[in-house]
Order: sequence, then structure tokens, then C-alpha cells
Amino acid sequence: MKKILLFALFILASMPLASMAFAQCTTIQDGTLLTSDGRVIETGFDEWGYNYQAHMFNGGYCDAYRNADWCQAYKDDEACYAMERRMAQQPGLRR
Repeated sequence: MKKILLFALFILASMPLASMAFAQCTTIQDGTLLTSDGRVIETGFDEWGYNYQAHMFNGGYCDAYRNADWCQAYKDDEACYAMERRMAQQPGLRR
């Protein structure tokens, strides 16, 4: 019983310290968090279809790799790429 009481006391005593630590964290809403290429991360989906805050991707195959060189042949096939973009924008539409 003493161990449980001491553990509960320790948890209660450490709560203010934990909240102070989280108050110093950088968040997307601060406008100071950067992507790997140096741009500011904003809320919502970016131009490639990724939502950093929700950890969700809703975009085309090549967009997942941010316009990688090896994917250009696929992206240059306009009809195929346009179909992929339409499917990404309409979640209910599947092949």
C-alpha cells in the first residue's frame, strides 16, 4: 500500500513539470516548424497531398515522392496522371 501511495504522490508531483515541458514544444500552429526543404509547415494538406498535423496522405503516386526524377515518365503521361489526381481528390472513387 505504501508503494502505491508513493507512486501516486510522485505522479501528482511530476504533473506540473510535464506541463512546463510541453509548453516549450514547437507546434505547427507556431509557424516556425520547417519541412526538410526549408518551407514552413502549415495546417491542412500541402501541395503534394500530405497533412503533417493529421499524418495523412491524399495525393497521387508521384506526389508521395515529391516529384522524384524516376517518377517523371509516369507524371509526364498526362492522361494517367490526371486520372490518379481525380481519384485522390474523390475518396469514394476506387479502381
